[in-house]
Amino acid sequence: MVRKIIVYFVQLFVISLIKLVGLPFVRRRNLAAARNLSGALIVANHRRAFDPFIICAALPYRYAFALMPFAFITANSLYFSWRRLGMWLMGCYPARQQEGSRALHGIEASTDFLRQGYSIVIFPEGKRIRPPERGMPYPGVVTMHQAVPSAGILTCHIEYTGSGRSTHITFGRFDRPLHTADEIMDEIYTL
Repeated sequence: MVRKIIVYFVQLFVISLIKLVGLPFVRRRNLAAARNLSGALIVANHRRAFDPFIICAALPYRYAFALMPFAFITANSLYFSWRRLGMWLMGCYPARQQEGSRALHGIEASTDFLRQGYSIVIFPEGKRIRPPERGMPYPGVVTMHQAVPSAGILTCHIEYTGSGRSTHITFGRFDRPLHTADEIMDEIYTL
């Protein structure tokens, strides 16, 4: 509970800072279809290391507040490094168990965070994929949704143009039923 409060305020500060910097976002599609915003799965393609934070900052404030706090499944090489405290404060957790560590990790941690009211930002391909490639999705998102059926799925496609200076983020709809990892990936790449 203490972590959730700390993460909420750190994320509020960082999201506000990113919005103030004025990164150019293009938001499309219908976020108005959202009914239950607490404990959602935000599922997107992955281009750059800061994608999770850019996606959260691209949400209108009313959605960001309703979805906060966010939790981010993170590569072990990032989480178990000198960045660990900052990652923990931002709501990150490791993808895999590291020897000698008792940190919550992987899909089990994601499911626990969902049940606690966090929204999970996850990339089904499991790593950064450069365009025009498209990776194979892991079934983790479907597993989490089956474990916590009340969690809505918000699909998102992120694209950088103009040598990375312009960020285009397209959000899908909360109310669209997606049952397989392939359906989720198809939705992401058709946005």
